Amino acid sequence: MNIRLIEIEQRIFTSGDSKMINKRFIEKWSSIDLEEYKYEYVKKLVEKDIKTKKSISEFTFRAILKWKAKRARGYLEENYEQYFKTFKEVLELPNNDKIEKLITLEGIGVLLASTILHFIYPNEFPIIDKRTIDMLQYKDCIDKNISRESVKGDVNRYYYYRSIILNLSELYKLSLRQIEKALSKYHNLFESKIDYKLKTSKFYRENIF
Repeated sequence: MNIRLIEIEQRIFTSGDSKMINKRFIEKWSSIDLEEYKYEYVKKLVEKDIKTKKSISEFTFRAILKWKAKRARGYLEENYEQYFKTFKEVLELPNNDKIEKLITLEGIGVLLASTILHFIYPNEFPIIDKRTIDMLQYKDCIDKNISRESVKGDVNRYYYYRSIILNLSELYKLSLRQIEKALSKYHNLFESKIDYKLKTSKFYRENIF
């Protein structure tokens, strides 16, 4: 083994420099929840923007789209001024008017609006997601006529969904993010079982197919 290679190995395995691949680096990153890391990154971007700009910058908005709604990125208008202005106005509105204001923007529907509001108000607006809705139906916690698709064009159905999640949060003293993660992870593990129950229910057969 040449001297240069020995030097490299020593730097990798023994250096305390955080830029090196050492024990500390491996222990830290082997335990990282990648999805949670991305979520926290976007959350911090939004927090900083709200504090310094009283709105959401284009860079941060695109980070939200990349995290949750990649397909929506194509609808973002080139002129970002209207988005910035509307996000700023939303901060001044009552909670019950915020989504209605957001969905006036090109490319933003109820689903994406709930995501934007969650990052601004993580303890007040849950993100609506197919997996969480499926789980609530599977556990008989929500009306069977509430689905991700039905919420897309119905703000009132989102607020109904929101009330369910907020009630769970209040009842068990858990964050909205904890509830969302629990429902999503359970759904990922038992997706086929959950889908089978939902697809074989009388309501599902009559209203989905």
